[in-house]
Amino acid sequence: MITVRHLERQWNARQYTRLSEELLAARPEAWFVFDRQASQAARTAALALIRLEELNQAHVPLAAALRRNLLAMQESDGGWGDPAVSALCIRALLLGKGAGIAVDRSLAYLANLQQSGGIWPAAPIRRMPADPATSVFILSQLADQPRFGEVVRLADAFGWFSRHRGSLDSQTAQIWDRLRMRCLRRATGSEPLLFTPLCAVKAQSDERLTPSPGTPGEGRGEGDFECQRHWNSKSPSPQPSPGVPGEGAGRSAGISRAKRNS
Repeated sequence: MITVRHLERQWNARQYTRLSEELLAARPEAWFVFDRQASQAARTAALALIRLEELNQAHVPLAAALRRNLLAMQESDGGWGDPAVSALCIRALLLGKGAGIAVDRSLAYLANLQQSGGIWPAAPIRRMPADPATSVFILSQLADQPRFGEVVRLADAFGWFSRHRGSLDSQTAQIWDRLRMRCLRRATGSEPLLFTPLCAVKAQSDERLTPSPGTPGEGRGEGDFECQRHWNSKSPSPQPSPGVPGEGAGRSAGISRAKRNS
């Protein structure tokens, strides 16, 4: 079992590789093969911060030390030398409603690396070949973060995977399917609606996205709402009974009121 004391001991001893492997064990991120040249220290610090949050130990001094180290390792372009590691670091910095210049710069880093087709390269150079594995890892870390959706073209990224699902390797396809279902559950459940993933998830059956032109690059622009309307036109959701504005229970609420009135 990984404890705060164990994390602190391994971190202070700079056993980054060992600690990273321990933190990745049995985690959803374990499937991804990180670039060996990517910063081990940054990846380990991010994973440790995420683990401390999961243990409800984000208040301990080690968490503050890890955060300071992570900020100190941020490069001049806003990233941490690698798109996938940068996504992990951004996720860690966003914990506890994290914000600030460092977060803004890191999100801009990923936005600038996103290619015209909608996904990201494995290397921190935009003109390099697009890499589905790196891209689905980035999305799995950040797709449900509103700040991320404000700066990248999420609809384009989800649309790319919807159109190329059949050409993905089995591991990447499995992660994409899990991510797609996660966004679908969020969109149809009680959690706040995520407009861009919602419309992009539908793209798998529609085979195309229908965003309205005029706001390229905006994660929550008019194009996303147009796509949302397109989905609603195909799959109308139950409407609340008249006279009860804002009630979200829909059909079941109407039935309950009918029983009470009778």
